[in-house]
Amino acid sequence: MRLVGVGVGPGDPELVTVRGVRALREADLVLVPVMAPGEQGRAEAVVRAHVEKAERVVFALNDRGGVTERRANAWDAAARRVVEAFEQGART
Repeated sequence: MRLVGVGVGPGDPELVTVRGVRALREADLVLVPVMAPGEQGRAEAVVRAHVEKAERVVFALNDRGGVTERRANAWDAAARRVVEAFEQGART
């Protein structure tokens, strides 16, 4: 099992590295952070320019004031999704 983080740059899909695009395309599962379930953010738009198989995870990026309860809960839910994917056979 391997968890890979891919930086998607400043918001232009053409600025993602070749290595980053390769990692996205080869991954069994691609999770993309969003602020809210109904909103597409820059990271998701960039990722979806290269792969269709992205799954949203709410990351509460718009919470201010440090580690709020909402933010901590979002991080825990994202971590549970990663664990679940590995338990279901995802390798990357």
